Amino acid sequence: MNYPIVKKELGRIDRVFLGIEDHGIFALSFGVDFGGSGQSIGAFNLQYNGSWRFVRDFLDLFGVYDIQDIKGKTVFALYDSELNNSLIRGFETPKFEGGRTLIFQTSSESAQKVAKGEI
Repeated sequence: MNYPIVKKELGRIDRVFLGIEDHGIFALSFGVDFGGSGQSIGAFNLQYNGSWRFVRDFLDLFGVYDIQDIKGKTVFALYDSELNNSLIRGFETPKFEGGRTLIFQTSSESAQKVAKGEI
């Protein structure tokens, strides 16, 4: 499902986690600092086959080879609502960082289809 993006907010990635979260699930998550406030995004469940493609999507988005190199990168958080408690639906890098966009639901659905052998 694609969400209509209606708001974007500039921030900096201040936390990257790739590992086993407290419920025993292999996961990926990020923290975004908006200069006075912050928000976490994740934990993306990576326990299905093909999830490496989802991780690769983030590496490609930020133009890095190591997941930890994402920390400190500037990013627009993309929202499908103007409400303050909205979920981040994607990231967009500024033009000076490559100008790439990743909508999370689309990327996650793609990886799940690969795991099921649909792609």
